[in-house]
Amino acid sequence: MVDIARLAGVSVSTVSRALNGSELVNAETRQRVADLARSLNYSINFGARNLRLQENKTVAVVVPYDAKSRQHISDPFFLSIVGSIADALTDRGYDMLLSRVDADHLDLASHWFDSGKAIGVVLIGQWRHHDQLNEMAARKLPLVVWGGEMPQQLYCSVGGDNVLGGTLATRHLLQMGRQRIAFVGDAHLPEVWLRRQGYAQA
Repeated sequence: MVDIARLAGVSVSTVSRALNGSELVNAETRQRVADLARSLNYSINFGARNLRLQENKTVAVVVPYDAKSRQHISDPFFLSIVGSIADALTDRGYDMLLSRVDADHLDLASHWFDSGKAIGVVLIGQWRHHDQLNEMAARKLPLVVWGGEMPQQLYCSVGGDNVLGGTLATRHLLQMGRQRIAFVGDAHLPEVWLRRQGYAQA
């Protein structure tokens, strides 16, 4: 924005008003600023603007899909979580935007905030891309993830106690006299990895 102001010969605050369509800036200056912004590939972060002005009350709920597992959004597990989130948002006067992204590109979920269509993102699942989620959190994206707590985690996660769950399930089988207990699951997925830790601790 500073570069646009310098090239247009106006203040940064004038550029900000012009890009937001303020009538306090004359039409000629608004057009000049818009042309410069376009030539510099500048785009307004509508998410930050709406959050600052508190004009938007929509939260994006994103359910990743994996082409290999083909787990559908109609899966009872997903439906239960999404339904509970929708109820909680409605009770507090917020709207919900439901979307899907490729599980290999979780960072695409940030589009809804960057475009100004949502004030934050709830992502259902970490999948195999803890690093992408950390990158999203590092740039201050309002993000909450359903999943486990991982080492060096920068984002907020909410979920069950996967380690305890793995421990209790394994102990139950041991108490029944079972001695050869197999653990089945993709340990590259954070929540499954944590459950396997509980299995090993039992």
